[in-house]
Parts: sequence; C-alpha cells; structure tokens
Amino acid sequence: MNTWSPRWVLQSQLRAWLAFSLVIGLLFLAAIGLVRQELRQNLDATQQAAQRELALIGSLVSEALRRGQYQSLDFLLRDWGASHAHLTELRVVGQNGFVLSTYNSGAAPTQALTLSLPIDYSYHGRATLNLTHDLAEVHAGNAALRNQLLLLILALSGLLGVVMFLLLKRQEEAAVLRSHTVALDAVNASLHAENAQRRMAEEALFQAKERAEVTLYSIGDAVITTDAQGVVDYLNPVAEALTGWTSAEAKGQLLSVVFPIFNETTQEVVENPVARCLCEGVIVGLANHTLLITRDGREIAIEDSTAPIRARSGEITGVVMVFHDVTQSRVMAHKLSWQAAHDALTGLVNRREFENRLQNALAASHAEGQQHALLYIDLDQFKIVNDTCGHVAGDELLRELSALLQSHMRASDTLARLGGDEFGVLLEHCPLDQAQRIAEGLRTATRDFRLVWENKTFEVSASMGIVAINRESGTMSQVLSAADMACYVAKERGRNRFHVYQESDADFARRHGEMLWVTRLNQALRDHRFVLYRQEIRPIEAIQPGSFYEVLLRIRNEDGTLSLPGSFLPAAERYDLMCAIDRWVIQHLFAAPGLLPFSDVLMNDENGLTLATINLSGASLNDETFLDFVRDSIKQYNINPRTICFEITETVAISHFDRAIRLVTALREIGCRFALDDFGSGLSSFGYLKNLPMDFLKIDGGLVRYIVDNPIDAAMVEAINAIGHVMGLKTIAEYVENDAIRDKLVTIGVDYIQGFGIEMPQPFPIAGSKVGEAVLK
Repeated sequence: MNTWSPRWVLQSQLRAWLAFSLVIGLLFLAAIGLVRQELRQNLDATQQAAQRELALIGSLVSEALRRGQYQSLDFLLRDWGASHAHLTELRVVGQNGFVLSTYNSGAAPTQALTLSLPIDYSYHGRATLNLTHDLAEVHAGNAALRNQLLLLILALSGLLGVVMFLLLKRQEEAAVLRSHTVALDAVNASLHAENAQRRMAEEALFQAKERAEVTLYSIGDAVITTDAQGVVDYLNPVAEALTGWTSAEAKGQLLSVVFPIFNETTQEVVENPVARCLCEGVIVGLANHTLLITRDGREIAIEDSTAPIRARSGEITGVVMVFHDVTQSRVMAHKLSWQAAHDALTGLVNRREFENRLQNALAASHAEGQQHALLYIDLDQFKIVNDTCGHVAGDELLRELSALLQSHMRASDTLARLGGDEFGVLLEHCPLDQAQRIAEGLRTATRDFRLVWENKTFEVSASMGIVAINRESGTMSQVLSAADMACYVAKERGRNRFHVYQESDADFARRHGEMLWVTRLNQALRDHRFVLYRQEIRPIEAIQPGSFYEVLLRIRNEDGTLSLPGSFLPAAERYDLMCAIDRWVIQHLFAAPGLLPFSDVLMNDENGLTLATINLSGASLNDETFLDFVRDSIKQYNINPRTICFEITETVAISHFDRAIRLVTALREIGCRFALDDFGSGLSSFGYLKNLPMDFLKIDGGLVRYIVDNPIDAAMVEAINAIGHVMGLKTIAEYVENDAIRDKLVTIGVDYIQGFGIEMPQPFPIAGSKVGEAVLK
C-alpha cells in the first residue's frame, strides 16, 4: 500500500483530529481540576482564618458579657467589623433568642460563609456569636483563574488547530506533489511542534509570574522575599508601610537591616527566622512577644511565618516571609488580662486574683513551712457616706483610702478589694506579731483618714480579722472564713480594732455554730421541716367566747427531734433569713385547714381559733413587699383578717419606727390586730407607745417572772398595765409560771396571761393529726 495514498491521508487526518480533540478535552479537564483545587484551598484557608477571627472576637464578647458591659458590645462589633472589610455581619444572640448586639456592613454578601460560636459567660448565661464572612473575593479570584485558563486553552486550541491544519495540508500537498519529501516534512513538523511548546511554556511562565506579582502586591499581609543568602529581593506595599523601606531601597540589603526584630519583654535581639529557614529548610514562625523596629524608630508587635522557596530540583533558592501587625490585638489582650485581675474602681487586685495568690501562699506554707498572714478589713462607717452624699462620694472614698492603705504596706504585700467596702491583705513571709503591727498601722491610717466632700467631712474606721497562715492552716475557704469571723468579732467588740483568730475563742465557736445553722435553716425551708406549735393566751377573768393563741415555731431535725427557736433564730436574724421564715409561717398557717376560722371573729368551733398571734421580725418590717404578701395571702386563703394578730417586739418597733407605723396602720385598716411584745425592756417604752397604734400590750416576761418577790418589778408591771388601760389597750402578761404569779396579776388587773403555768406549747391539731407529727407542706 502506498504510504501517501489519499485513503491513508484521510485516515491520518481523522486520527489527528481525534487526538486534537482528546488533547483539548484533557486540557479542559485539567483546567477544571486546577480551578476546583485552587478554590478548595482558598475556601479552606479563608474558613480557617474566619475560625481564628471568630475565636478572637468571641473571647472579647465573652468578657464583655461576663462583666455585663452590653453597651460596649455594639462598639466592639462595630469597630471590629469596620476594620475587617470582608465581614458583612456580626451578631450576638442570647439563649432566649434575643439579639444582644449586631453589626452589619450594609453590603449583601454574594458568597457568604457563616460561623457560630457558643459563649458561656456565667453559670446560667449562654449566648451565640454569629459571624458572616463574604467569600466574594475568593470566588472572584477563582473566576479570574478559570477565565485565564480558559483563555489559555482557547489560545492553545487555536494555535494547535492552525498547526494541525497546516501540517495536514502540507502532508496532503506532499502526498500529491512530493512523496520523496516525507523525511523533510517530518522534520518541519517536529520543529513546529517544538516552537509551539516553547511558546506555550513561555506564556505559562509569564502568566504565573504576573499572577504571583499581583498576588504579592494585593495581599493584606506584609511579604518579604529573599535569595538563598538572605538578601532582600522584594517587599510588597504592606511590608513597605510596616518597615519604612521601599522595595527598591531594600533590594540587595541584608534582611537583618531591613527587618530588625527584638523581644518585647527582654529587649534582646531575636534570631531572624530567615536564617533558620535557610539552614533547616522548614517553615519557621516567630517567637511570641516579637517587636519590629521600623526605619523611623517605631515599635510594632508582629507575628509571622517564613517558608523556603525551592527549585524543581528541590534546592532552596530563597525564602518568603509573611508577617502582620498585631499591636492593637496585643494591647487589647494586655488590657483584658489586667482587667481580669484588678478592680475597676480602685485598681487593686480583685477577689479572684487575690484568691489565686492566697492559694499559692497556702501551698507554699503546706509544702515548705513558710509563714504568712491574712488580714480581712471591713470599713465601719462607709454606709454613712453613701447614704449622705451618694455612691459617687463613696467611690471616691474607696479610691483615696485604697491608695492610703497601699502606701502603708510592704512592696511584697497584696492589697485587694474583695467586695463593696471589704478588703483583703496577704502578708507574705510575715510572722503573726509583725502582721499585728502592720494591721495596727493600717487601722491608725484609716482612723486618721478624712474625706471632704461638698463641704462635709467624713471619718471612717476599720475592723480587721487576722489569720496566721502556716503548715497547719486549712483550705483557702477555711482561712477566708476564719478571717471573716475574726473581723466580725472585732466589730462586735466595738469596731475600730483588729482581732486575731484563735481556734479556742468562744466568740468563734458561737459564730461558727451560727454559720452551721444557716445551711440547716435553708435546707429546712426547702424541705418544709419547720413545725407550727401554739400556746394559749388565757383571759384572766371569765372565759370569753373563742380562743386566743400565740403561734410558735420549731424545727424538726433529721433524727426526728425538735429544735427550739432560741437555738436557730439568732442565726436567722444575723444572716437575713427571718423574712423568709416569717413568710413560711404565715403561708403555712393560712393554708392549713382547721387552724383558723373563716367567718366571724367570735366563731369558736372545735378546731377553730378566735385569734392567732404571729411574731414579725425587723427584716419583714423592712421588706417593702411584705405588706402586699400579707394582703395577697389573706385574699388567697380566704382568711378573716380580724382573726389575725401580729406581734412586734418593742426593740424592733423602735428600731424600725417609721416602717412599723406604716405596716401597722395599713394592716389594721383591713381588720388585722397588733400586739407590742416584750414591753418594758426598752428605755423609751412609754414615749414610743403613744405613737404606735396597737391593740394589745404584752408585758416583758423578765418583769413578770419576779413580780411576787420583787416589789420594783411588781410596781413596773402595775404601771405598764395602768398605762395600757388608759390608752385603751388590752394587756397580756408573759412568763406566768405558777399560781402565785397568776394571783398577783389578778390583783393588778391584767387582762390576759400566758406561760408554762397556763399551758405548755402544743402542736396544732389538723384534721385529727398534729403539725408536730406531720410537717406542713
């Protein structure tokens, strides 16, 4: 067969065109794969950067939420969004769906990447930070790459098509005209192919170089490239701005000249990462706390990474270094770190940091036997300043006094603000006797301090508790509790003094016992383990219709025994639990069927009461919501208010005189009655009695108990009874323990008597059972 026959030429042309189509298809597939790979890489890099950015702003938002600084959230999100053009939206959403703060750039993202970060900022507080990143720039770059590849493929396709056409045409002409020039045609075809490949390679190299230069020029981070000897080759515009060198000026300079870096803390020269990168051939990052000294002497905090540039053979031909300015974020991190450990008002160490230092001191004492001391300081008259001139004056006093106390301490000591007007002092490496001398100096300085505010001069004093810290010391909580108790003892003994904690101190034992009762009282309130008792208040003359009782309270212990009020009421009063206990008594008394009558005041059925007296504490008098609570309870349980009598002790009434008058007046208007308890124990009893609208006057049992043997007590009881009758009040004598006292009270003319000689306290009967046997729930 003739090699150059028309049939062979046609077959050759078909094979050539099929090969051409296959090449074009492979090029398109390769281009598509390259574009997709580039897009995935860019999207992954962008997402990782967005994750880091979300974590950073999340920490700032968490701190603002923890401190309750909701207004600063708007400024934080707005500033952050304004400095990051790629962010289209930042949003902080609370756990209830309420938007706490938001930032929106106003531009709708063409391609959005949305990330969320849950934030726990308190025990029950939870929020979500949402970040929307616009991927338009990534997709735009990918589109540009795709278009460039398509244009390149089209150009190559056209070129190859022309070459193919010319080759085939020449082959056809050669087959017809010169069959003997086959060898020459083959050589020409080979040359044309080589030229095409060379042109294609040159074009690809030009495109790659152009793309690299454009990328380096437009990247947001600073970029410096060097040769294999560490000589600067190129700076992009960001690097020029940060270093103060232009790319032309820096070219040919050693990197250490253009890029001098130092340690922020030690100010020592930091090893240049380029030298290590060239030596080890790996990616190298800068150490933390690195500063760049610019050409004009400015200091810029930076972070960077350095990577080697390799030839096809693997040989390192240079280094590329990428870095960015982190001055602002580093300043903010330092500020947040300081704020987390210090009190915003005084600048002193806050409670959390103080407890950390105290824990370290305890650990050193336990491990090495070191001696330290803890001072707990509570200002005695601070509330007067706040009540007189407001919190602004109180804040100024705290600032000035903090600076004064700091000046009277050693450099190694730690002064912290633990609460409103409470301070703690950690005296490290300080024996107890020296701690007492320091405490005395602080006490004297506080006593001599004067605050002048709006032509008023205020004085304060300090009560202090001192605890030695040594190998035998307990946990941090125990040490703080001991210091607090010692401070309380100092207050109880007259204030303006310090007290040293001693394990055997009776005051500490009593204080500790009261603190133990706090937990038991709270548990009793939760478990409804209070028990209601009653004691009859009997008329001294003929039996009247109805009954008259005082409501008493007991606690059923876990072992089934009962605790009397004298064992737990002092702790309840000291730790602000009396209001809750008063409410418990009222609510459970009103809710229990058979305890109280529900119609007329003279009703006297088998289990009904004509009148029940309920004791009220000073805490309830001070509670502005207590009056509404009583009114609502009477209405809720359909109680006849004329069957209720509230008892207020004389000392409580005098201490809270204005509030007592308002409460008594309001409840008497709806039918309730009132008794003034323990009358005669105060110094101004008769003077206050004229202004208190009462129904009953209970004579102090301390006078009644010795009325038979002590004529002075008898005369006082007689005088109180006479004054009460003149004012239209019924009188009640307590502590009636025998018939002799009862007969004496009959002679005096008291209206009612109450005591163990009349009736022992009894559990309330409820539908055949007893409250003493079944706890009210």
